Amino acid sequence: MFTLLLLSAAVILTSGLCSLVEAAVLSIPEARVRQLLEHNTRRSHALKDVTDDMPRTISVLVILSNIFGANGPALISVVATAHFSTTFGKDDPRVAWALGLLMGLLSLLIIVLAEILPKTLGERHSESVAYNSAIPLRWISIIITPLVWFISLITKPMLRKEEGATTDESEIRMLARIGAHEGEIDGHESDMIQKVFELDDTLASQIMTPRVRMFSFDAAATLASLQTQILEAPHSRIVLINGSPDLVTGMVLRSDLLAGLVQGRGDEPVANFSRNVRFVPRQAPAHRLLREFQESRQHLAVVVDEYGGVAGIITLEDVLEVITGEIVDEQDRVIDLQADARRDASGSAQV
Repeated sequence: MFTLLLLSAAVILTSGLCSLVEAAVLSIPEARVRQLLEHNTRRSHALKDVTDDMPRTISVLVILSNIFGANGPALISVVATAHFSTTFGKDDPRVAWALGLLMGLLSLLIIVLAEILPKTLGERHSESVAYNSAIPLRWISIIITPLVWFISLITKPMLRKEEGATTDESEIRMLARIGAHEGEIDGHESDMIQKVFELDDTLASQIMTPRVRMFSFDAAATLASLQTQILEAPHSRIVLINGSPDLVTGMVLRSDLLAGLVQGRGDEPVANFSRNVRFVPRQAPAHRLLREFQESRQHLAVVVDEYGGVAGIITLEDVLEVITGEIVDEQDRVIDLQADARRDASGSAQV
């Protein structure tokens, strides 16, 4: 009887272990495997090998599951039949009843202890289980290579490897929401992650300062004539025009103009302090504008419409506000210039 109990426990334990490892290896995300690989340990490299050749790994797991999960109960049935025949007699009907009761109980234990419970734990703790079982799994794969090779030879024509992305935008958004809900990441961080993906869908026309709110100087005006406006200017970068907002000639830094006043260059036109300015279309996405600002080392651009007319101006701050929300400094009297401009336009139309 002791042998029968020991054999049953061994079958349940080994079957459960196979189920545990199988669930863990199939559940661990590829992105997490790559992250563990950065630790440069034997286990991380073994895990990478195991997950890279998933058909081979599945073959090994199936072979092990069948050895212990399918052949184990058959062996127990043989041992149990011999034991009950010795105990009750070979032709005693109690042998069949005892054997049926034992196999029914064994099936229930296998379902609960060797299938449901280990697979649930394997999925729940996929990282630790897969990481710690990778090396033994790789060695077993090497030991039973002939059998694995034969099975792979049969199944390979039926299975075509499909290359797919490790993750996508919707999954990252979902993970950010789940992380915030579970308290793993801060709510503000989750919001910023969500808004980063809005850069691709946000156009320059949606976040620019409209033409009606564009602060500018005439390029021909002298520093002296603009002294008051320069001192009171709310912006560090100012657009230069040649008589009309549609004729933008460049931009100036307020700091350069202040330096010119201090140096006694008041009689010079502000055009002498002009710098080049970039022109971008209304349909330019915010992520491209951000890259252009970084590469050009400029923080301001002029937005033009499809006819070449000036629609407004956009700054690096406008693009960053897509992610962070409105950034208001001490001199800002209006938080959202675009919304304010729309209200003015609506009011003018009503009049």
